[in-house]
Amino acid sequence: MEKVAILIDGMYLQNAANAYRIKKVSIAKIPSILLKEGEELFRIYYFDALPYLPRNATQKNKENRKKKRDYLEAIRYIDRTFVELGKVRGKDTKCPKCDNKFKVPVQKLVDVKMAVRLVALGMVKTVNKIVLVSGDKDMCPAVETVNEAGTGVDVRLSYFDIDDRVKTAKELIKLCSETIQITKDQLLSCKLEEK
Repeated sequence: MEKVAILIDGMYLQNAANAYRIKKVSIAKIPSILLKEGEELFRIYYFDALPYLPRNATQKNKENRKKKRDYLEAIRYIDRTFVELGKVRGKDTKCPKCDNKFKVPVQKLVDVKMAVRLVALGMVKTVNKIVLVSGDKDMCPAVETVNEAGTGVDVRLSYFDIDDRVKTAKELIKLCSETIQITKDQLLSCKLEEK
């Protein structure tokens, strides 16, 4: 059996789920659509961040943050699953039309943590394959590093391509040794049933 680590960009996965009108995805069900015959799960690494909470946060902002924290906490209890969190900061922005200033939420450290984990797994050779669920071009240097290391660890990209809503960098697709597009039906089979 080949050992496989799954690395999931939480925001990328949630954007795909939103495009298909799925509220939440059961991370415990994800291996059923990503692993092939002859492969066994080593670990799932889930990368995300809590939503930005501005100083003048509304009750809805606070509730959304609590829901996300509860969801991430629940993921931590799934066997062989690890959650690695970045941060969301407010970036000062100015409206080009009216010059009003406001903050736009920007995710920080999530891609870096994901890239570091990808390279670490590829160099240590604890696994035979890494399944990357991401569409971000920022992952390209990490994939290149694993490819050039010559350890024999393959990187399979499992990605979405949903109209203009969820895209995947072509450069990332080219770098991975194997690519598999995740379909709507596959993601629907991983829908989290809410109680």
